Amino acid sequence: MHDWDETYRETEAMWSGNPNAALVAEAAKLTPGLALDVGSGEGADAIWLEQQGWEVVGLEPSSVAIERASAAAQRAGVEVEWVHGGLGQAFLPHAEYDLVSACYLPLFTDEHDASQLTGLVAPGGH
Repeated sequence: MHDWDETYRETEAMWSGNPNAALVAEAAKLTPGLALDVGSGEGADAIWLEQQGWEVVGLEPSSVAIERASAAAQRAGVEVEWVHGGLGQAFLPHAEYDLVSACYLPLFTDEHDASQLTGLVAPGGH
């Protein structure tokens, strides 16, 4: 299993701080609701979603990344509910989400499969 804390400790900032362009393009078309951002990293996608009116849960296996994401969310004036852990292992506060985003999740590995994500999408969700 990969040590994500160690990966994040190697650099002051791993990501640009900007939301993923594909997420912005797609989510901008949707009515805000409850969103799950899987593999939140330093929080740019989750923060952007909150700024658009979504209620966001950010799932991230690195406590170092969550610390950075929490600080970034505070600076942005939004509240994201951060959950520390991996997909399929962490306790999520909701069973289904109107939007499940996973821009940086390494899918189709021994640790993950697509059904772990699709099973979290609410009827009519994305």
